[in-house]
Amino acid sequence: MVDAQKSADAYEALRAHPFVRELMQPAYGYYAVHFLCILLGFLMSAALFVIAPVWWVQLFNAVFLAFVLVQAGMFAHDLAHGQVFRDPLWDSIIGATVWGLFCGVSQTHWYAHHNAHHVHPNRIGHDPDMELPFYFDERELERAPRFARRFIAPMQHLLFYPLIGVSYVLLTLRGYWRLVRTPSLLGAYEAILIALHFAVLAYFLITYLAPAAIIAFLFVHILAVGLYMGLVFAPNHKGMPVFSGDDALGWKEQVRATRNIHATPLNFILFGGLNFQIEHHLFPQMPRINYFDVQPLVQDLCATEGVPYHEVSARRSFGEIYERLRAVALAERSHRRRISV
Repeated sequence: MVDAQKSADAYEALRAHPFVRELMQPAYGYYAVHFLCILLGFLMSAALFVIAPVWWVQLFNAVFLAFVLVQAGMFAHDLAHGQVFRDPLWDSIIGATVWGLFCGVSQTHWYAHHNAHHVHPNRIGHDPDMELPFYFDERELERAPRFARRFIAPMQHLLFYPLIGVSYVLLTLRGYWRLVRTPSLLGAYEAILIALHFAVLAYFLITYLAPAAIIAFLFVHILAVGLYMGLVFAPNHKGMPVFSGDDALGWKEQVRATRNIHATPLNFILFGGLNFQIEHHLFPQMPRINYFDVQPLVQDLCATEGVPYHEVSARRSFGEIYERLRAVALAERSHRRRISV
């Protein structure tokens, strides 16, 4: 108990460090540039519809628009965490606007889901991000629906990335359904923005593309959004230690449940700063651009307290995810064989 208190005090001391407190201040310049790049991306995609309405260019446009949309989602993620403005009200209002208008997603639904994840990362029965029908620990199989355990779990290492492409559809539908079930003024605002997002997309599709090209565009775009979302979020925790119980996790468990991707400028852009997932969980309100500066302090804290700081390449992270999925899949196959004998 004494050691646990000393460890908690060490983390709190880091949070109170003057340099860290300075890093918690808004980074308006960075986010202004980031937002302008997102706007430019949407304008470029709209321009491609007008100047090159041929099917093969539009397949490229479908992927490009997916990239811009997810980048907008990662900006909205930072707004929801209070990273952008000093006033939480501005973060909430602009966050809901970006989520709904640029991404077609409800911030209300996403935030409730994501907030629970931050309190209980990789905790069975508490982390909503573990509700996907993919299992990284044999204990998770005990709670798995019969269909998923029988038809998905034995082959999950092969199905994970193909099926994660539908995640965008599920996120959008679940969010809209939540707004319908629990009506509110904010919910109505979000619902209007979500409808406007898809109305604008429908306008460009119907105005400039033939029916077959529309179907191809939507198929590629929706899968690309889902896959990019999965490639960004899966490396953060999938394949890392899993916990059980009801108590919120301390900072040590937060770190053990989390994986970083090497801090290169390209990774920072592609992962929207979430390659610093350890720093994000320890300082969720810190502007993402400042994770470069706080990382050495976090690494020193982990080394002093004997906590593994897991940072790998993007390629290695996907390999670790595959290996863990395969290990649980083989365990499930073995279990089924023993039952059938």
